[in-house]
Amino acid sequence: MHLQDSLTAACDGLAVAYDPQKGKHIVAQRTFEPGEVLFTERAWVQIPLSVPSANDMRAGKICHDCAMPAPKLDCRHRISRPNQHVPCRLRYCSDQCRMSSESLGGLCMRNEAYTDLFEACLTKRYFVALAVLRMWLIRARAQDGKRQEQLAFASTSALAIDERIRMGRRRHASGLPLLEQMHELVLQLMPTHKSRHTFDEFCEDIGRFQINGTHDGALFMLHSIINHACDANVDIRPLDCPSRIKVVASRRIDAGEEVNDLYVRGDDRLYKRRAALKDQWAFDCTCRKCSRELQTSQRRFILGALLAILFALYGLRR
Repeated sequence: MHLQDSLTAACDGLAVAYDPQKGKHIVAQRTFEPGEVLFTERAWVQIPLSVPSANDMRAGKICHDCAMPAPKLDCRHRISRPNQHVPCRLRYCSDQCRMSSESLGGLCMRNEAYTDLFEACLTKRYFVALAVLRMWLIRARAQDGKRQEQLAFASTSALAIDERIRMGRRRHASGLPLLEQMHELVLQLMPTHKSRHTFDEFCEDIGRFQINGTHDGALFMLHSIINHACDANVDIRPLDCPSRIKVVASRRIDAGEEVNDLYVRGDDRLYKRRAALKDQWAFDCTCRKCSRELQTSQRRFILGALLAILFALYGLRR
């Protein structure tokens, strides 16, 4: 389904727009009042991001597909060469989640390759490889061959994504052997066309997930194209589990206004906010609030400098 079609199905008062600097973003086509729900969404990709949540998923305490607590349906994956010595305790909260996971194929603890990847993620505490695996399997499943996940990677411009990838490589230069190991484990689970999934592509998809994924390990198709603004007009609220959210208007949103979320603490000082955004999302915020506070800061600096000069001249005359 096209991104605009998905957005229209979720809410008929929103539209997808594009800007070379900001990438894809969402614009209101009608007025939304404070407290009104713009849309609800289920995660496109959901992974555990901590050892406790990964252990809970492996033990069947949370859904393997959406992380919903207390799932009731057992795994029923059909593995061509299952490892009979390793039980699969993965569970699902609904037929939809189980079918979604089954459609990707191989995501079962009786599959030795998946067990090796899951254990490596637990040991190294590096779970993003699980997200890349799901992205690649979804891509392989797509009949039209289009890279559907690119629709979900537009909350920042391509330049910001490239910058984030470069930052990640500089920070994790000593960890390249780990990334190469994860890449090889992921390739073992790909059905065909392994040559297409290069190490560079692996690193790029890691960077994309880190930019657009939530702190709960979820990647949403529509939520990911909501850009940041320090004077945001929506709140993102979880529903019954981390893989389901609703987007609620935090103030009045007029027709033609862009829908914006808050990536950092809005009550932090200007330079702290901008430093956090540059570090985590690789862009300089130029929203109205930042522009206004930057102008005020510059005026204070100029005024302080003029006062210092006046006091110095006054002291010389005396």
